[in-house]
Amino acid sequence: MKKVIIIALFLIMVLSTATGFVLQRSTQPMAIKMHAKDLPQHGLTIITPADPSFDGRLASVLKGKPNEVVDNLKPFSVFVENRGKQTVVAYLIQWCFTREDGTNDCYNQAVVNPRALMEGEDLPSEYDEQTEKIKPNAARFCSIVSPDSSGPIRFEISRNEAERIKAGERYDRQTLLQRFRSQLATNYSDITITIDGAFFDDGTFVGPDNTGFFAQTKAAIDAKRDLLNEIASGLTNPGQTKDDVFKKIEATADQPNISLDSSATPTDFYNFNKKLYATEILQMRKAVGNDAALTYALRSIKKPWRKLQKKQD
Repeated sequence: MKKVIIIALFLIMVLSTATGFVLQRSTQPMAIKMHAKDLPQHGLTIITPADPSFDGRLASVLKGKPNEVVDNLKPFSVFVENRGKQTVVAYLIQWCFTREDGTNDCYNQAVVNPRALMEGEDLPSEYDEQTEKIKPNAARFCSIVSPDSSGPIRFEISRNEAERIKAGERYDRQTLLQRFRSQLATNYSDITITIDGAFFDDGTFVGPDNTGFFAQTKAAIDAKRDLLNEIASGLTNPGQTKDDVFKKIEATADQPNISLDSSATPTDFYNFNKKLYATEILQMRKAVGNDAALTYALRSIKKPWRKLQKKQD
């Protein structure tokens, strides 16, 4: 069973290391082994809790959080470090939890920043956290859970608890994290974290791509390129007015909603993003008017977009 979580839309194949740590379930310890599959030949490595530098890195990221929260997050967190010379602008990390019988539950964490692969970015450094890119000689914190319990894996709660939360009651985060640890200790024996794919800022893609991340990202970019080309073509067509062009944009924005779950195809990603981009242009139209919205939208198509290509190992 695979569950896909898209973390951000803003806008190991070679080396495998194994470590171990202990979860506490009641009074009986259960060891869950962590395996990391990274891409050291491309400068991308996974830093696990067994690494001597991990505690210091984690303390820096979770500065101000209670020690109990830090301790509970540690076994389910890693850092993805970029030791290469280029910035990583999009990547997918897959977490696979293995049961004793060998079956897996896999969760995908994807950071997608199409703009960086289109016209490029020239943003102040304070926006780096929002884009979640990984600069050379930098690392990005990744966890299957989070201090506010908003990670890809959700905590199991009873019907009574759900009703109390619905009524406005807040649960202690530490209690939820401890419950999560207990659930994992009960159900799984191993965790494997894989860098399934990553895009550098020049459009180069690396990774095994078992999830189809390359095709999904390309579809998102193709969707915007095609939409902008359609707009540009309409504006140069003497038989069409700007109103006609906006009617076509509205028709695209009015397409049925698409859910990007584990069964989504590249076509689904294409249609989802084309609808999204069309909606953004219409929102801009309301704010600045017809001419300014079209001018702003089309200026990116005049810039050199990245050519996406897989790098051979």
